[in-house]
Amino acid sequence: LDDPNNEFRIRLSYPDTYHPKLSSFLTIKSKDINCGKRNEFEFSISAHDAFHTISKDCKKFIEKTRYLIQFNTDKSKELIAELNVFNKDLIILEIEFTSEKDKIEFVPNFEFENEVTSDETKYGINLGKEMSKDEVTNILKQFEVKYF
Repeated sequence: LDDPNNEFRIRLSYPDTYHPKLSSFLTIKSKDINCGKRNEFEFSISAHDAFHTISKDCKKFIEKTRYLIQFNTDKSKELIAELNVFNKDLIILEIEFTSEKDKIEFVPNFEFENEVTSDETKYGINLGKEMSKDEVTNILKQFEVKYF
């Protein structure tokens, strides 16, 4: 955890079908440890803690829409992918495999424009927009008005 290369994120998720309330998470991701593979840990935190941390320590902000897509593979395994749309101009499909074998055996029925697994410019920390404290405060106020 004390590695300066680790990424720490606070994520606020709007209510949806799966999460009827505003959800907040702390995510910790390690530096790339092996060809795009990184350790990742996610913890549910209170909205109060999320707001407090963001208002005090937020340096970058990312707004994206996340869609969950379910694939049924040839091996009858269920695979969930995240389709992330960033500011309407960048779309990234993230598939987290349970094993290296599953990754190798996966044959998509669509084409990818680019493989970006090891492209650090596509990591969330590098996609974030630098924001002033006032800008962050205004975004948090929008959440408060809608969900509290």
